[in-house]
Amino acid sequence: MITKGSLTKRVFISRDLRSDSPFLQLLSQEGFAVSGRSLVQFSAINFLHSPPADWVFCYSSRSADFFLQGLTRLGLPAHRYPQYAALGQGTARRLRELGITPAFTGSGEPEETATAFLERARGQRVLFPHAEQSRQSIQRLLSGRLEMLDLIVYRNEKIEDARIAPADYVVLTSPLNAEAFVESNPDGTWRFVAIGNTTAAALDRLGIRHYRIAERASEAAMAELVLHWEKSDK
Repeated sequence: MITKGSLTKRVFISRDLRSDSPFLQLLSQEGFAVSGRSLVQFSAINFLHSPPADWVFCYSSRSADFFLQGLTRLGLPAHRYPQYAALGQGTARRLRELGITPAFTGSGEPEETATAFLERARGQRVLFPHAEQSRQSIQRLLSGRLEMLDLIVYRNEKIEDARIAPADYVVLTSPLNAEAFVESNPDGTWRFVAIGNTTAAALDRLGIRHYRIAERASEAAMAELVLHWEKSDK
């Protein structure tokens, strides 16, 4: 815990935090001041057709939300699709909140998840609802190895003004959030944490060389990394 009399450490995460957020809870109880907001804005893209498939693979909570909203708009039930897959635990949790029990949940890391998912879905037809600017990481990794269907269900764009208040740690949760942050906050001494390798690669492209990567793509893992980093500097 931050000792009494020391300056409160400030942490920013590029995500809208719920009151039950593990990231918020773990760091707040250790005396950190935590703030969070997405640096990306989202809007639905109204798709006109949703093709049949054996699986629906959701990259994120947003893809699950916008896909299921689109099905409702088309008058189609979610159980039209027999099995749903989630890239990581956060997406799986959101699917459960929406009344769907995922048949597959990945680790959050694309390479590891793609390998595991191929073992489950080999020879089957998989629908990938995703954002307009998605990197389609699982699709690229499994190209030619599964029958894959592409469905753009929402638009994700950087907000114009992504400036934040001063912070000691900046935790970035996607490549697009990383781009928005660096473009709007060119100056400052930041300790960067990336949620995973794809976000770390975005930081590399943006000229950021000093950062750390969470062991898992989860809020708890990102919070644990911040705590470990802070303790290692004392």
